[in-house]
Amino acid sequence: MLLAPSRTRGREQTKGKEVGENSEVTGNQLYGSGTIRRSPLLDFMEEHYEIIAPAPITGPFRIENSLWAAEPMFAMCDPSIREVTTQWAAQGGKNLLSEGYISYTVLHNPGNVLFYGQTDEDAEMFATSRALKRAKSIPVLESVWPDSKGAKKNNQVHLGHLALEFLGINKSNARGKSAPHVICDEKHLPQWKGMGTIIKKRCSAFWDHKILNISTAGEEGSEIDLDFLRGSQEDWHLGCPACQRLVRLNWSQETQTIVWESKLSQDGSKNIREIRKTVRFKCPFEDCNCEERDSTPLRKEMNRLGGYVCDNPDAATDHRSFHVSQIAYPWVAWEAMAEEWILASEQAKSGDLSNLKTFVIETMGHTWQRRVSTSSTAHVTGGYQIVDMVFSWELEKERFATVDVQERGGRHFWVCVRAWGGGGVSRLVSAYRCESWDEVEKRIEENGVKAKRVGVDSRHATEEVKEMCAKKEWHYMVADMTRTEYEWKKPGAVAVKRPYKRSSWHDVFVRDDGRKVRRYAHGIIFSKEWARGVLSNRIAGTGTEWGLPEDVGQLVFRGTAKIESSYMAQLNSWVEKEVEIKKTGEKALQWVQINTDDHFRACEEMQLVLAAISGFFPSELTGNRKGD
Repeated sequence: MLLAPSRTRGREQTKGKEVGENSEVTGNQLYGSGTIRRSPLLDFMEEHYEIIAPAPITGPFRIENSLWAAEPMFAMCDPSIREVTTQWAAQGGKNLLSEGYISYTVLHNPGNVLFYGQTDEDAEMFATSRALKRAKSIPVLESVWPDSKGAKKNNQVHLGHLALEFLGINKSNARGKSAPHVICDEKHLPQWKGMGTIIKKRCSAFWDHKILNISTAGEEGSEIDLDFLRGSQEDWHLGCPACQRLVRLNWSQETQTIVWESKLSQDGSKNIREIRKTVRFKCPFEDCNCEERDSTPLRKEMNRLGGYVCDNPDAATDHRSFHVSQIAYPWVAWEAMAEEWILASEQAKSGDLSNLKTFVIETMGHTWQRRVSTSSTAHVTGGYQIVDMVFSWELEKERFATVDVQERGGRHFWVCVRAWGGGGVSRLVSAYRCESWDEVEKRIEENGVKAKRVGVDSRHATEEVKEMCAKKEWHYMVADMTRTEYEWKKPGAVAVKRPYKRSSWHDVFVRDDGRKVRRYAHGIIFSKEWARGVLSNRIAGTGTEWGLPEDVGQLVFRGTAKIESSYMAQLNSWVEKEVEIKKTGEKALQWVQINTDDHFRACEEMQLVLAAISGFFPSELTGNRKGD
């Protein structure tokens, strides 16, 4: 049932086709344009597979709904291909591809199958809720499916001619198992680091082995990134409905294929509703004036005219890798993509790149290139001095004061005051080292900061901090080292994720004129990882103005270790570096402290949290998309 190998890769099908200038490839590197190459796997799925809810398109599987899947199916049936990598945007049908290959192998291509998921629990969930459930429902497989309970477990099935096993990825599972058919799921995750090499060595014992890597994109250097780059790097293009030339699906401003008109509301903000009405496809060819509004028939026609372009023709002939973005998916509206991009870009102005990263990885299916600061990159805005900020700034709408409490070297406090304006612009007002709560309160008052605009770190002297916050109506703040997001959900509303938890009240007794009085302290728990990353981006100049005065160098104090410690040295006290993990010997990016005193940096992180809560910049995070 296997297909005979093709040495032409379909190049004969591209005769007479032109590639868009933005593709930067020549015509003889194209294949699959205008037509598809059928395979036994594709025929099997169209004959036996039924797509069910919550998939965007339900009913019998038809390849015309997802033409980009045809060529990977062809590659999986090609006996000359050992490895197939699909780096597809979210919701493109990756899991359906793996499910179909498992069922097809059971019937037509006997040999043990191993599926590696994120964890044993995730792999078992995929087996019971999708792969095995799907295979069991196909009538043609009834004759080979076991009846005895002993032949079936939650994560494995033993048939007469092969076995299916679903495992989490770790060294023990990778080294302890081998099979001619291996499916590797979500290889963008960090636990996959180095595992691919082990699996390939285990598979090499089978001359006809197949490895299917299925994943959304990941960060630069992730396993899926390396797999895609080693392969043929075949990028799915749409065909222009007018000139019928292939167009690369870019989202960059220089060669953007999905465009819109800028519309503003009366308050100067982006008018998303009006912008969505103008979103359209624009052909990048200068001699083609085609502009089309989105519709399902249009998208299907553009996919019919589309095809893959090979960006790495010198790759090993036995490894093919494929990429497709959501621009091609008929069920993902261009309007929604444009809105997602606009909101992510607005949030990036605050230094928070999390939603922009989600757009690049999950919506476009591209690798995210991390911006790593390995040196002191904080810059001085200029144009003002510390003394100026004590009085006024024309863009200022609110001031916050944040306090870091320290016990080492005797009780003392670090105070940072920063002014914030619309769009997340901000300027440092001043910074202090204080020796008592009274001095802290004095500095806050002389800088004109309102009581409910003060945040105090509660890591040290926790109960004392809460008591003080209850008295003064300040907020005590807790940096969560383990979480990156928190779910917010109101009754009847869709849940959203934010980098801080819903605020809470803590019942405390405070001393008032010698008596104990019950009062409540207001607490804020936030993601340390989020605050640390956003501050690093702001320091590096990403986003709107994050100002430091010309005379910031004058902010020098006695440090915790009784040596001089400046604001700037503390601000640059943490950097992200590639370090070696002792247990595994592998390298990974980690935050490394390079300066003992980091108190002003902690204060600046709390500033970002208070500003986000107060609405000075967007803080809603895009949740991980589930499904294909």
